[in-house]
Amino acid sequence: MEDRKEKAINLILVGLGLKYFPSIILGMLIQAKTVIPSTLPAIVSLAILGLFVAGYVLFVKGSLLFTRSKGYSQYWGWIGLFSIFGLSILLFIPSRQKVYLENRNSVRDLFAGINIPELLLFLSIALPTIFYSTIWAVSFLIERSFSDLTRDKVIIGIAGIVLIPVFVFILLKQISTANLSLDKIVGSKNSINFKLILSIVALEIPFNYGFSSLTLYNLSFVFPDYVERHLNSRHLSNILEIILYGISSVLLAPVVEELFCRGVVLQKWVSKWGVRAGIITSSLLFAIIHFRYDVISLFIGGAIFSILYFKTCNLITPILCHCFYNSIILIFNIIDFLGKSPVQRNALVTVNDYQNFMEPILGQRVLLLAVSAPLLGYFIFKNFPRNDATLPYLANDGL
Repeated sequence: MEDRKEKAINLILVGLGLKYFPSIILGMLIQAKTVIPSTLPAIVSLAILGLFVAGYVLFVKGSLLFTRSKGYSQYWGWIGLFSIFGLSILLFIPSRQKVYLENRNSVRDLFAGINIPELLLFLSIALPTIFYSTIWAVSFLIERSFSDLTRDKVIIGIAGIVLIPVFVFILLKQISTANLSLDKIVGSKNSINFKLILSIVALEIPFNYGFSSLTLYNLSFVFPDYVERHLNSRHLSNILEIILYGISSVLLAPVVEELFCRGVVLQKWVSKWGVRAGIITSSLLFAIIHFRYDVISLFIGGAIFSILYFKTCNLITPILCHCFYNSIILIFNIIDFLGKSPVQRNALVTVNDYQNFMEPILGQRVLLLAVSAPLLGYFIFKNFPRNDATLPYLANDGL
């Protein structure tokens, strides 16, 4: 049954890729003002249409198989005709069958009951669909612009506080269905090294501040529209926005991201591919799901959190490290908020404004990077677990 579900989700993922990936790439090229020969638009349009149709067929076929893997008639899978909205419904339909057998013959089978692609579909499709559908309904009832509501930071903050626990519930449900022990994943009985945590945070702050700002500065010349949207989306204009941002970023996000990316994804992929590949791939996933420009910084942060988890066999350690880091970022945001007038807080920042602001201080950012990068690199090199290292779950099981 689990093999059928994996096949179904693979078909759905391939279908989604064929439907949307070519259009996304073309849109990025247009935004970057890439020169496209005048003879290509018709051919490109036909190719994208053909891929879309092929992807749609595979998507529906995967939806039919997905409903069967949950113990329902495949006819329910025709809900997949409604594309992403239909898939969201199918994801929330509870399974009638236990899709994982209790027998585990090897370490590789330990996390076999956890379906990472299904969880990612929940995170990237089902939950956002709930959010945008709710916002659309509210905008219709109160006669307010849908686009205005989706840009409202208070609404986004409330949505995060509501939807993050929903994903945690789904994740815990899979952990329970897979007959895994949450206590062995967390390893709460192991000691917490606060000195190590604070040292890592003290290095990560200047590294990420330097590297990310330099990355964003360079991107401002390639994707100016994206950078301008990002700069203005970061503004906090009132106390309520700060409170909601703090709850999401300091309390909720570190817990759910570490439980998912380190407690589940890291250990599943390490058990399949080995420690080195597991850390690299899970850290890359951690970076990608943030949907931000600072992928490299996030990847390095994910690798450091993974090393901390292996080093301590205690998930609370990377959670606290993540939490302290986000707390410092929140403090910076509060200081920035208090240092501006109401007019300045709501003022539009243009790309030219940002570039003019950054140019005199580029040397400072390079210096921050030059000091922190070697120290972080040394920590990673000295503490990177060997490929035969024991999974934290097994270490906490006494095996």
